[in-house]
Amino acid sequence: MTNYVLLRIDFSNMQFTLLLQAVPSYTRMALFAAGSCLMMAPISQASTLDLPVADLLTKYNMVALGDYTTNAHTEGRFIVYGSTYGDVSGAPNTLTVTPPDESVIVGGSVNGNMTINSGNVRISTNGVNAGVLLTNGGSMATFSNGKRIQVNSGGKVILDPTMEINSSAQAMKQFAVNVGNLNNDSGASIYVNNQGDLVGNLVDSNSDGLVVVNMAFSELTEIRNNNDKSLLNQLAAVDGVVINVTGTPTGTFKNDGWNDTFASKMLFNFVDATAADTIKISGSGKFWGSILAPEANINSVSNIIEGVVVANNVVTGGQELHLPALDTNFTEKLVSAVPEPSTYALIFGLSAFVLVASRRR
Repeated sequence: MTNYVLLRIDFSNMQFTLLLQAVPSYTRMALFAAGSCLMMAPISQASTLDLPVADLLTKYNMVALGDYTTNAHTEGRFIVYGSTYGDVSGAPNTLTVTPPDESVIVGGSVNGNMTINSGNVRISTNGVNAGVLLTNGGSMATFSNGKRIQVNSGGKVILDPTMEINSSAQAMKQFAVNVGNLNNDSGASIYVNNQGDLVGNLVDSNSDGLVVVNMAFSELTEIRNNNDKSLLNQLAAVDGVVINVTGTPTGTFKNDGWNDTFASKMLFNFVDATAADTIKISGSGKFWGSILAPEANINSVSNIIEGVVVANNVVTGGQELHLPALDTNFTEKLVSAVPEPSTYALIFGLSAFVLVASRRR
């Protein structure tokens, strides 16, 4: 005879309820023991610096899984898993920062001066340009080589050599792969017309609020003007659009002429780009849109980017990075379509647990 077990799961509060009325007492004890092990392993409290993919896309302006080289302003919050080079300023503007969140997180060293408008700055090392920390007066850290980190509006400089953020970097890389494996929406297309405008048909064939299309990188290089704004009108009817960009990113491209709505609801995912590739953004005006390329490098030394940038090494020279972040509804739908890697072990474990319990005789 097969006994059935009802397993109720409340993911919002990470609570589990097992109803084992039809199971003998010795079986109940075994199941509770197994359930305890199951709950303890995947639900252990992660570091506050191991950020979910959704947070990185909606709360940050730039995520560099390698280094960040700039001498310009970054409008929103940013996280650098490696080190910063040049004199960095900005962050945040319109993105709200609430403790224990930081405006800026640097996993390596700060090689240059840094001036941040508000919120905390957390770095993992005690050195700036290998200088020795002289003072850390809360909002100011000065070093023996004359470099300094300064945070205004009551923020603090936090030196944290024990912080670990690499797990969230791996999660972002896997997330980009999974987004690239999403099926295209039937009838949907985005292409460059003869006038050099990015146009298309945003058909949501799955009625899930997301439109997924493929586009070759070679076609992106043909964008010139974007005088045709028909895509903006179509964006109002969907939560967001994923453009999975295929092919090796050789040459340069731009995407000027749009606005914040376009930038927050249009995600360019460079699925074939590798660590050996540098995606070069150039031309007059600005680049509008969010970029997901965690394996590749971004070089935008002659173009301001309006949108989220996720890449390996990011080089902007004297060009700024601007908000908006990725639209919240768009991100929620995207994460729902592609579960974050950190949830896979939990889902697998629960499935195995239910299977064992239901097959107990």
